[in-house]
This record gives sequence, structure tokens and C-alpha cells, in this order.
Amino acid sequence: MKAALLVLALAAALALPAASGSALAAKPRTVVTGGPIQAFAMDGNRIAWIAGVCQTVRVRRVNGGKPAVVGDGKLTECDNRGTPSVALAGTRVLWTNLTFGNFTYTYVRTRAVGEKARPKQIDYIVHQNDLDGDYLTAMAGDAGTLAYTDLVVSGRTLPSDEDVYFADRGTVRRVVGRERKIMRGTTPPFRIAVASGRVAVVPADRSEGQSVALRGALNGIVEVRDLTGNVISHFTPVGRVRAIALTGTYAAVLVSGRVERYKLPSGTLTGATPVPGAAPELDASGRTVILRVGKTIKALDTASGSLKTVATASATPIGLSIEGRVVAWAENLHQGGRIRTMKL
Repeated sequence: MKAALLVLALAAALALPAASGSALAAKPRTVVTGGPIQAFAMDGNRIAWIAGVCQTVRVRRVNGGKPAVVGDGKLTECDNRGTPSVALAGTRVLWTNLTFGNFTYTYVRTRAVGEKARPKQIDYIVHQNDLDGDYLTAMAGDAGTLAYTDLVVSGRTLPSDEDVYFADRGTVRRVVGRERKIMRGTTPPFRIAVASGRVAVVPADRSEGQSVALRGALNGIVEVRDLTGNVISHFTPVGRVRAIALTGTYAAVLVSGRVERYKLPSGTLTGATPVPGAAPELDASGRTVILRVGKTIKALDTASGSLKTVATASATPIGLSIEGRVVAWAENLHQGGRIRTMKL
């Protein structure tokens, strides 16, 4: 009996490190600390973020190394109002700086790590505050593809002398080197996602209203285009798409409290998983879609449809991203901002 108990005890002791090691492997780790972070992105083995009063843009490898400063938000003076955007494709970064008055001015800038030339402003998007004009509604990057949107909101006066506003037209704009290139034929864009040399475009709601409503079209046709603008796939979710993620083989959309998956290029619906309370942001890699509900980060297996919690952030995640099995996000605490990563 003593021998049997000794064997059992030894087996239990040997099992403990394996279980503990498995738990530690999934624990998020902090890879960057500093000032408050306004925007974050990841592509391949690099991360990019905007932080600090002057909205400095930095890039470094996920696993370490000295961050490269590629730009900042100092146009005429540091203005940290508003929330800038950042996207990363390889070593090239695309970001926005905002200034305010009676209009909101969005400066679209780009620079690559190691590029000797200063950051280049490639676009200038302006709208009257909460009224008509041009809106940058989305920005995305993957490998060699960087893109952003320009949605034009127009207004008109009804016979009743009431002013109404609507999404009139718009374009998807690619960044090729240090230049912008407008994709032909796209519908007025609300959200975009890029992957494998393709761009998925969620159409904007074009209905009229007393105020500007930036949202996806009801039952809108989502198009997947190649980089010349040709439609290579399309599908029509029921409801309003709030977020989209794209890989080379499928698209995932958040619509009406569920995540739907569509096979590409057929556009066939392959599954839908309810996710009540999901925030309007998705990313995908391989067979995993990453999303969040509040501060809870969840991973969706696109093959089985299973959904599991993988982490709980200490504050609202910023720029939640996945590359391979690596998940990353930024968060702001009382003492400053930090970037966290974990392996699934």
C-alpha cells in the first residue's frame, strides 16, 4: 500500500510542473511600458503604437529591440485631443494626426522604418464638426498592403427647411511606397480589412438623417477586391456589419451580436457564433478570430465555432491584434500605458 501511495504521490508531483507551465505559457506579458497609448497595431513580427502628448509613432519587433521613432503629431504644436489611428504593413507605418477648430482636420502620414526621408503627408481629410465633409472611417495594414478610407458625407435642405445628411460617395485609398493610390469602383466605405493582397469593403449606410450617422449599411453587400479594384468575392450579412477581419481563405464579420464566417472566394456562410456585447473590432489569423467583450479577450475557432476566453485585460484593450498564435494589445493604466502579448 505504501509503495502504491508513493507512486501516486510521485506521479502527482511530476504532473504539477506541466500544468503550471501550461498556465504560465498562456499568461500575458508586458513588452512595452511608457506614456498613455492612443493607438496600436501589429503586423508580422512588428508592433507600432502612438503614445505621449505629442503622439510619437514608434515601431519595434514584438520580441524586443530598440523602438524606432518614425514620426510624431507635432504639426504646428502638440495637440493630443482626439484619437489618432495607426496601421502597419511590414516596416511601413500609416497614421493620422488630428487638429480641431470649427472643422476636424485629419492629416494622413506615412514613413517606413529606416527611411531617411521625413514622414510624408499623403492626404488631408476635413469635415465640419459632426456635419458634412470627408471622414476617415477605417485604416488597415497587412504585409505589403496599407489602405484607408475617405467617406464623403453631404447635406441637403428639405422643403420643410430641415437639413439632412447622408453618405454620398467615397473611396478606398492604398498606400504604395510614399504615395497614395485610389482604388477604382468601390462603394462608399464604412469599414475595411486587408489580407493576402485583398481588401474587404463594408459599405456605409447612405440613408438620410438630421445628424451624421457613420455606420454600416443595413444588409449591405460586403465586397472583397484585389488591389486593382476587381471584385473577386462578395457576401451579404443580414444586419449592419460593425467590424470585419480578413484572411486569405475567409472573412469574419461582427453583425447583430454574432460573428459570421464566410468562405472565400465563394462567399458561402460557413458558421455564426453569438457573442453578446462584443466590441466593434475583430482580427483574424489562421483559423482564429480574436475579439473582445469589454476587457475580456476571446478567441473563436472558425472550424468548430467554439469560443473561449483567453485573457482579461486590466483596462480596455486598444488595437487588439493576432498574428499566427501571438495576440497583442495596448492598455492604459493610472501609471501609464503598456503593450501586452500572449501566445494561444
